[in-house]
Amino acid sequence: MEKIKWDPSFGVNILDVDENLKKIIELINKIIDQKKSKKCDEEQLMETFADLTDFVRNYFPCEENYLTRYRYPEARQHMKEHKKFVKKINAFRRWFAEDPANLSEDVIKYLIEWITTHIREFDMKFGPFIRIQLYLEEYGPGNKAHRF
Repeated sequence: MEKIKWDPSFGVNILDVDENLKKIIELINKIIDQKKSKKCDEEQLMETFADLTDFVRNYFPCEENYLTRYRYPEARQHMKEHKKFVKKINAFRRWFAEDPANLSEDVIKYLIEWITTHIREFDMKFGPFIRIQLYLEEYGPGNKAHRF
């Protein structure tokens, strides 16, 4: 199974968003490495999956803050996608707790597909919108700090 390679095309060019997306990909890649290992430690694998689950649950509200703060028009749909993903990986986590062997290649393929599709179809849409809002906030009319 191929690991996800961070590609500049994944970047939304908002530093903290890009860094957090890289972290999600890093955790998925760690799961792939652990699963491929001949000495796969199921406890470590479960711990990494738990780290991914916890990271996503903590990160998505930060991303969603951008969407709501700047009134992104497609915020509701974007947040709905996050909620479905969190629900799914929480279910996987419970399923793996019953039997770590349940962490199959299909689950890993799902993680890869979800994150790459989500970045390309959802995050890429909000990136330019939020960057414009951040620019206007810093340099736009009414900002006394940048008047001459």
